[in-house]
Amino acid sequence: MKCQKYTEEVFDSPLSLVHGWDELGALLKIKTKYLSWVGGKDKNGSLRRNHMQHLVKVKGRDTYKSDTTLARIQTALNIPFDQIQDSFPHEHLLAYRKGVNYKKELQKYLGRKYMVHCDIKGYFDNISMRKIVKTLCALGAMSEAGAKLIARYCIVRRRQSDRWVHTLQQGSPCSALLSNLVGYALYDRDILAWVARKQKEYPRASLEYVRYCDNLVLFVDGDAPLELIKEYRQYVHVVMSRRGFQTHKWSVTPKNHPFRNQRFLGVVLNVKARVDLERFQRIRAALFNACRTSVTEAANTYFSLYPFRAAEFPTENVGEDRAVFAITQHARDEQFLSIMRGHVAYIDSVSKEQGSLLKKLFQACVFLRENPQGVSQRLAEPVFLALKTYNRKVESVEVFLERLSSACSRTRNSSESLTQENTGHWESVL
Repeated sequence: MKCQKYTEEVFDSPLSLVHGWDELGALLKIKTKYLSWVGGKDKNGSLRRNHMQHLVKVKGRDTYKSDTTLARIQTALNIPFDQIQDSFPHEHLLAYRKGVNYKKELQKYLGRKYMVHCDIKGYFDNISMRKIVKTLCALGAMSEAGAKLIARYCIVRRRQSDRWVHTLQQGSPCSALLSNLVGYALYDRDILAWVARKQKEYPRASLEYVRYCDNLVLFVDGDAPLELIKEYRQYVHVVMSRRGFQTHKWSVTPKNHPFRNQRFLGVVLNVKARVDLERFQRIRAALFNACRTSVTEAANTYFSLYPFRAAEFPTENVGEDRAVFAITQHARDEQFLSIMRGHVAYIDSVSKEQGSLLKKLFQACVFLRENPQGVSQRLAEPVFLALKTYNRKVESVEVFLERLSSACSRTRNSSESLTQENTGHWESVL
């Protein structure tokens, strides 16, 4: 049974019959003389391939662009590489898959409890010819001679410290797909097996492993202990060390992080970023009380809770000098508004939804303070009802302030008319 299974794998693999240039030429539909000339040596004994690869700096990285002669072979290799990739489970791969948009694929992982991310340091520079040969033998069911022949067209000779090394050519037409195959053969299978074991061990948890080239991400949801994340990191470190890779830039981002998004490949994955609810409610209450009472009363309450903020505004030893007290109190009020303005700006930078609510309250606080009759109007029912509409999320700050101003005007007009009626009444009585 095992022998029959192995025979089927060999027969189905597009590279299983490649042992030399003749079989490779027939597979790629490229003349054998062309393949042997590109993969051979020149009169000086150096590989012609080395003269067909040119160093190009891309965002600080060393990439190598192939001449048309070499690029033709590398492009043709994508066909069997793509067939090999389709032969194994590759749903976890987000990069270099035909018809797959990684941004749409990432929508499946919105709102996960934790996102554990890491990066493989110098991924392409650490994929040696030996690793490529090992991968093609394992996944493509190739002979070692055939695997070495194909790897010859996929590597680049570069200087590393004091020696020359041959690693996967980053920037070639076939390097993307081949890096996917190497990753699956050397560490993806082990990590996926570990995830499957832990999924059985914690059935109420949800573990999903995905990879985009050299970016590894584990999405954790459900009832999963934090120790599981630590175990995952240790296991990945062990697997990568055995395969000659090194991980770095580890990060664990929860869904409800106060100011950091679950961002992967430029896509925000947590439902929405927001500030810690306790902090938001504290600032909201301070601003609402300043609107309902006065800025002075709210400032005194705030600085009594946070005395270190009021160190530069002493209220003791003022004596009978009311002018000094007034100047000191005005400075406290201005400092309170300045602190609130900073909180509102920060929260708005993190969450536009929370920031919009606080902006309305802050602007209302400033408006009522500047209104000469604002203190007498604060307790009026129309003003209070207008003030409570700040929590309408779809409404802009301008519309809210217009409603508040209208309520203040109605209250002022009604109070003036009531005063005139009382004055006329007493005049008639007298």
